[in-house]
Amino acid sequence: MNFDVKFLNTLTTILHCLKMHGIDDAVVGGGCLRDMLFEKEVKDIDVFYSKGQWKESTWQSFAKFEQPPLKPGIEEYEESKFTVTNNLKTHLIDLPIQLIKVKDNPYKHIDFFPINICRVAFGCVQQNGYPTLQLSPDVLEDYFDKKCYYDTDTNPNYLARIKDKYHDWTFYN
Repeated sequence: MNFDVKFLNTLTTILHCLKMHGIDDAVVGGGCLRDMLFEKEVKDIDVFYSKGQWKESTWQSFAKFEQPPLKPGIEEYEESKFTVTNNLKTHLIDLPIQLIKVKDNPYKHIDFFPINICRVAFGCVQQNGYPTLQLSPDVLEDYFDKKCYYDTDTNPNYLARIKDKYHDWTFYN
């Protein structure tokens, strides 16, 4: 299991920026943390939040951030409980950052992801002002066995992408 300290420090900076600008409950979750831990290529950063309002000044006052247009057809987020509010870029890291507004507590939301190895969160509980990395118990268990449980109602396209990336794992539901 890989803990990339530089990557986690960058995520901490992003979360602090959001908190300074009124998004208090921002949590990085899912794929980027999963892929960091399991040493796979990270393609983007998903930041979930439920409170606060996105302000254009948030990124501009913090760093040189660009706001490219949202990518249409993001299958995981087509459900009514998700709203992708912004797709951002920063000089801190060469990955897109998606701000995703959810209806309830972001950690609760991440804990119910349909694929268990995606149930990873960073930032939901802060100790001494720093975010913490939280893994659901089944993430650790399945890591050692290279098994992955998924819910029967998991989006088939999303599941296919995960299976392709983790081709040496066994998937079951």
